[in-house]
Amino acid sequence: MGKYLKPTVVINEDLSEGVYAASGSSSDCWTINVVSAQDWNGSDHVFEVRCSHKAGSDNSHSASAITVTISFNNTLTAASSETGNCKYSGNTLTSVRSGHANAIDSVTFKVFVRANDEATTKGLAVTGCTITCTES
Repeated sequence: MGKYLKPTVVINEDLSEGVYAASGSSSDCWTINVVSAQDWNGSDHVFEVRCSHKAGSDNSHSASAITVTISFNNTLTAASSETGNCKYSGNTLTSVRSGHANAIDSVTFKVFVRANDEATTKGLAVTGCTITCTES
């Protein structure tokens, strides 16, 4: 497998809409990608968290949980996750997904975030993310 190179993000303040490059991070055994799924659902900006477990060609372990931490470009005023276990502070959201994941499984879930007003919520973008594995 080749070495991971983090994508470059360019910000253009003059755009009213944008594509959110979001992420591309990994741990020793997980890769993560966070993308904007819907910029306004009536109250929140919806992001899809896509995780792939690659514990090695020897299938060395399973995971009992993953912890995802996502940083945004603005302060959050509310956040939730389909995982049910979600906390936020400032511009950072942390979501824990408990459950078994084999050595080559993929996990996808959504997080819902809100800022001060509709325009700021629509403009939320991911500035970074990390993922950690709890081995079982």
